[in-house]
Parts: sequence; C-alpha cells; structure tokens
Amino acid sequence: MEILVSAGMIIFAIAFFYLYVLASAILFCDAPVSLIGALFSFFCLCPIGRHKIHIGREMKYRWADCISEVNPLYVAGFFRKNASDKNILSNLKGKFYCETALCGIWAIAFICKIYMNANIWKICDYIFGGCFVVVEVVWCYYALYYKWYYNEAFRYTEGPDHIWKPFSNIAEYSRNPQFASSYYYYRVPFEEIKNKIEQECTSQQYIFAGAYSKKEVHSIIYWKKTEKSVEILQLGQMQKYSEENMQILNEFFAHFWKQELSAEKQKVKVIAILCIENANRELRRHLLSLCYVDQKDGEQGRYRFPVVILHQEEPQVQILPLYSKWRGKKEYDEMKEEVSSILGLSTTREEE
Repeated sequence: MEILVSAGMIIFAIAFFYLYVLASAILFCDAPVSLIGALFSFFCLCPIGRHKIHIGREMKYRWADCISEVNPLYVAGFFRKNASDKNILSNLKGKFYCETALCGIWAIAFICKIYMNANIWKICDYIFGGCFVVVEVVWCYYALYYKWYYNEAFRYTEGPDHIWKPFSNIAEYSRNPQFASSYYYYRVPFEEIKNKIEQECTSQQYIFAGAYSKKEVHSIIYWKKTEKSVEILQLGQMQKYSEENMQILNEFFAHFWKQELSAEKQKVKVIAILCIENANRELRRHLLSLCYVDQKDGEQGRYRFPVVILHQEEPQVQILPLYSKWRGKKEYDEMKEEVSSILGLSTTREEE
C-alpha cells in the first residue's frame, strides 16, 4: 500500500510540475525575469512533501506534520490555528504567508498581462521578478528555521508548562542495520519486575516518589539526587503502546516534576522502563523498528534511556541504542549499566 501511495505521489508531482512549467511559459513568455522567479516558486508551492523535514535520503523524524502535542513546531505555536491535513498551502505560519503571497503575485501578474500594454508589461517584468525572489528568499529562511528548530526541540520536547516530556519523540526511524536495538530473552511477569525494581531502588538509595494510574496506564517513579545530577527511574505499564498512553506517562512525570524538581537546574537522567503487554503495529513502527534514542546534551543536560519490556509472544527486554556516538554517550553507558544491574540482564543471553 505504501509503495502504491508513493508511486501515486510521484506521478502527481510530475504532472503538477509539467502543468506549472506550462502555465509559467504561457503567462511569462515575454517576461524572462518573472519567468525565472515563477519557475523557482514551484519548489515553494508544490503540495508534495512541503512540510516534511528531510536529512539526507530519509525523513529525520516521523512527526513533522503531526498536529498534536508530540510535535515541537505545534507546541511552539508555529502552526496555523485552522491547520489541517486537507490544506493546500502549508500549515506552518511563515511558509503559509509566503505561499499565499506567491499565489497573489501570480494572480496580479495574470490580470496585468491581460490589461496592460507591452511597454508597461516590460517594466512589470522586473517588478514581478523581484517580488518572486524576495518572497522565495523569505520562504527559504522559514523553511530552514523550522527545520533547525524542529531538530533541536525534538530532542528536548516541552509542554506549554515548559516541563520536559521525556516520553515524547523518543526514537528516530532508520533502515540502517548498524542502529539495530539490542534485546534480551526475559521471561519475567510484571509483578516480579515491579518487586525487583523496588528492592533494587531501595538498596541504591532511590526515593519512592509515588504511584500513578489513569485509564489503562500505570506508573511508579523513583528518584535520587547526587552532587552533580538527578537520577529518575520511571516504570510504566500499559496494555498496548499508543501516543495517547505515552502522553499520560508525560503527565505523571510532569506531576512529579512540579512536586519535587520545580526549580531543578542540575543534570537530569531518566530511565524509562515501559512494560507493554500486547505488541501492536504502532509499537513496532515507532519504537522497535530499528530505532535509536535522540537526546539533548547541554549546559542543563537532559538524558533519557528507554527500555521496552514485551510480555507478549517472545518475552524480551529491548534497549534502544544511542542516536549519537558522542553526544551523551557517557551518560547513556552509565544508565545502561544501571538498568542491566537492576533487571539482571547480565545473566541473560543477548539475542544475536
């Protein structure tokens, strides 16, 4: 199905390009400056892949078009209020205004072509050409800015209350086998896992922060503060993976943050253990499909370490590898060693 959709989009893009060039040639056949500007505006107006954010040959993240709290661009207010997937023009404000302006230039040029004489039209050629160039430069600025902001904010997603949402945008999709997740056979019921974590956290001086429950999502949070950082372990249980359930875990985390760490400026490391009873397509697509963790490392570093425990079919623990070989590698290795100690993964056999 995805192949058919991609083929259809390619055919549509080719047809759109052909009609666009034909219309430009007819309208601006005697206005070379405007013709060049009009042809370049195709890249701004083409409805195929206008919002997608690409790095190299693959889409950097899957949520670039998502009109919800999981998209940093949406949280920051860069989307139009009436944005929807059915819009012809961009949902992003800056690009939308530029694309609207380009359509306006086209309309005004068409009217001038009909009613103006040849001498005045030659003067208008430079005016319309200049307008095309200015608007296209502004459009490129917005496009680059949104890409930069999205890539930076994706690694550190905040809600409207400016509290970190560590369960949003955890993983990045990749077809590169070198980023394959490591996983272990792990036939342990949830109650045993919960009891084991409770014992290990107690022995390692973690403080019990509370248990939370909403719908079919349950969560327990432990934390401890050291001289240089705050370490948090959040155990979440759900019947099946969904973005809604992940947002519920974010709510639990935000409640804990307000209660305990509202003014915290230290480095924060979060170990997120997700116990999922039933695997589904969304889980495999978003977390287990050769994904890896992206996280932000800065002056007030935030690090997360997602661990997925599946109880269905072949019970296993799956650890997502680190996005970068340099950014946050030390913290990632430390958290992986701690999880291995807590869950006893060193005594299990890793899947080849």
